[in-house]
Amino acid sequence: MGSIHIRVIALGSYSDAFVRARQQEEARFNALRPELNAAITAVRNAGDDADFGAILDGVLPPELRPPLQERPGPGGDRRSFLHWLKKKRQLEWFSWYEDFTCELLQEALANARVTAPKNTLFIILLAESYFTDINDRPGHTTVSPFYEPVMQAFLNGTLPEVERFLVTRRLRNMSTDPDVVTFAGTVMWKRRIDEKEEVINTLPVFHRGDLVLLWDKQFTAPVDGVKELKRHPEMNPPDSIFHSGFTPRVNPMLSPSFRIPFRDTVIRFGVDICLDSMDGHRVMKACCPDPPDIHVVIAAGGSAKQNLYHAKKLFLLCDNGLKEAHRSGIVFCKFEGGSWSEVSFKPLKWATPLIWGLGDFEI
Repeated sequence: MGSIHIRVIALGSYSDAFVRARQQEEARFNALRPELNAAITAVRNAGDDADFGAILDGVLPPELRPPLQERPGPGGDRRSFLHWLKKKRQLEWFSWYEDFTCELLQEALANARVTAPKNTLFIILLAESYFTDINDRPGHTTVSPFYEPVMQAFLNGTLPEVERFLVTRRLRNMSTDPDVVTFAGTVMWKRRIDEKEEVINTLPVFHRGDLVLLWDKQFTAPVDGVKELKRHPEMNPPDSIFHSGFTPRVNPMLSPSFRIPFRDTVIRFGVDICLDSMDGHRVMKACCPDPPDIHVVIAAGGSAKQNLYHAKKLFLLCDNGLKEAHRSGIVFCKFEGGSWSEVSFKPLKWATPLIWGLGDFEI
């Protein structure tokens, strides 16, 4: 692969310092949209035969009201209307949260560039369940997912033939430089299938201003909003790949692997999401028998056992660590001389700083 330096900038949203910063900013965000919160409360408390549209006229300013085609009449579907209100708030939260995240990352990236050699590839890692609804908190047994239209809005501007909507694209724009690859954590969202709702956990990866990989978690657990550990119901036969409707448009081969050109070489990445990397699952290894150069695991309580590494050069684990028993942090391991060695481990629960720059070494 030649003489290439790697510098990792990682952000875990359940570190103590990050939670405190987010809570302070959430208070500011909520203060900006008391009308939406009041409207949600009013619709919840109204009778089933209420005129929800009239209720909103008394609470929401015109720019926040639903379009005429989505305006419910008297006795309308309360759940559908609550979904519309929550979707509106979720879209604004997602846009704000992305801005908040990118401000932190851009500062860290600028600082890292000061001392990094010219032939450095910057890998930005956000942990699993990073993008969740505003009410999500550490310690929840499940995360708070977005609605499918919010996921659609997040991908606007990156998917072909999709018009841009409200959500900003700062994550994509931050990755326009050829020396930056951004693993944007996972987005927790849910889609409706008939009368049921299914939670999906999707990882986007950005490079050169493009969405170069979109990959869905294959195994689910209670933290993902289901009752038990299982494969997605669509994964039948067992060696098939579960995917959301968005994924094939970016990733038609349905592979957890991608390549990027850098300097005079090509670097091959492979990715797993938490459970997918564990013994008995090993999704990326099954999909990509030939190990990639760099194996990335995005997790919320993963494992850093060496027998799970599947790479020729480098293993990276960014872990939110939802449970105290898990080794939450950033694991940074290099393969050389026929064996793995841990280059660095940084716990995410230190008070400061929010972001870890894990130093340089050649691969």
